[in-house]
Amino acid sequence: EFRRVLFRSAAASGEVLVFVDADARISAAALGALVVRVARAPGTLASLQPRHEAGGLAEHAQLLPALASVMASGAGLAGRGTRPLVFGPVVAVDRVRYLAHGGHAHPAVRGAVAEDVALGRAWDGTVASCVARDGEASYRMYPAAPGPRGAATSLVAAWRGWTKNLAVGLGAAPAVPAVCAVAWVASIVGGLLASPWMALASAVQVAVLARRLGAFPPWTVLALPAHAAWFVALVARSAWLRATGGTVRWRGRPVRVR
Repeated sequence: EFRRVLFRSAAASGEVLVFVDADARISAAALGALVVRVARAPGTLASLQPRHEAGGLAEHAQLLPALASVMASGAGLAGRGTRPLVFGPVVAVDRVRYLAHGGHAHPAVRGAVAEDVALGRAWDGTVASCVARDGEASYRMYPAAPGPRGAATSLVAAWRGWTKNLAVGLGAAPAVPAVCAVAWVASIVGGLLASPWMALASAVQVAVLARRLGAFPPWTVLALPAHAAWFVALVARSAWLRATGGTVRWRGRPVRVR
């Protein structure tokens, strides 16, 4: 895969390369803004986190993992002593700097479980990441086909994908944002256990943040206890696999997450 990416990058004639995942949609205005940002500062690797389109009930399970991962990423903190994680769905770089660096063919990137995270860590310039606003970019993560079977398949894919992403992110996220994200999730879980009023406050907080992240309807938070249990299970399994050097099955093959 990295050979195809490098070949297409070398064949491109533009000054700025923009990598967009097949399941992501980006507006012309957002695309133009990314290009301008990189053109003005060629040493910058800029990435954009698309908004989630929660098409089915199973896709709502992305809520807490997505919120926590964005919080822990350090997005918006470029130039403030924090190197944020790269959001893989939309990445923009200067073509000359990318090819000179090695890009996705860089030794530290091409064999990585999460190549977007590895690319950001290996990049020798500035990394700038931000979350898309409404209308700028969107995607569906682990989309569910109609019916119970489709929902089950989506949940299995989400379980494997988020296990992989969280396991890698545990070691790559900037320390302060990661600690704050963990503390926030702990406060949500604690609020659910403390009292009905604290549970209500937690639900309102999650509902407000969910609207910033994507098309999650307000009623999604009615299942907040289930969201919390799902997320705690994901983190526990990710931490265990990272500590033991275990594998997760991804795209039909076992992938070691450490």
